[in-house]
Amino acid sequence: MSDHTDTNLLSAGRAFLYRLLKAFFITEPNEESYKFLKSALEIIQQNRINSRFDQSVRDLLEYLKNGIEEIQKEHYHLFVDPYSESQVPLTVSMYLEGRNYSKTLAEVKETIAEAGIEAREGIGVPEDYIPFLFEVMEVLISENSGTHRIQETIFKGFLLPSVNGLADQLKQKGQGFYNAVGHFLDAYIVLEKEYFEETKGNKLPEQS
Repeated sequence: MSDHTDTNLLSAGRAFLYRLLKAFFITEPNEESYKFLKSALEIIQQNRINSRFDQSVRDLLEYLKNGIEEIQKEHYHLFVDPYSESQVPLTVSMYLEGRNYSKTLAEVKETIAEAGIEAREGIGVPEDYIPFLFEVMEVLISENSGTHRIQETIFKGFLLPSVNGLADQLKQKGQGFYNAVGHFLDAYIVLEKEYFEETKGNKLPEQS
């Protein structure tokens, strides 16, 4: 298999992973998102990555067997309920500066603008909303038209520190499915760090 083909397959896999990460958080779980999560995780399970990652996928699939209602309840408790003492923030600013709409948001806006990406009008969340940045990464990886440097900037500058914090919060406060998501995020961080370390200084071929 050629290096070009290998790169295309790796890019497709990374884009798919970011689509899955976004699906964990972007909306309240419903039948459509539940089916996607189950299907995506089953596809990923067919490919052995490493013991930590593979175990996190198995754990998520096991929790999905409990049905959507338990996931909906946990999602509401962690991300929606204003009276919950276990609310988990989903913006980069909260993890880097402890408050929303900070200078971090301005830095994120500047970075994604450099990549030629603008948030959809009426999106209803700031650009440093972590699920939105997962979507940005999915788009950049899928395009792969000289976006490697921007991908690395977004990951190392914004996603790496905030997703580490998010994973810790989910492992502390999540009681079921989202606790397992926290461990999955840990495994994802390791994979992406390895990817950028291995491609450091390399000129990657563009996808055809």
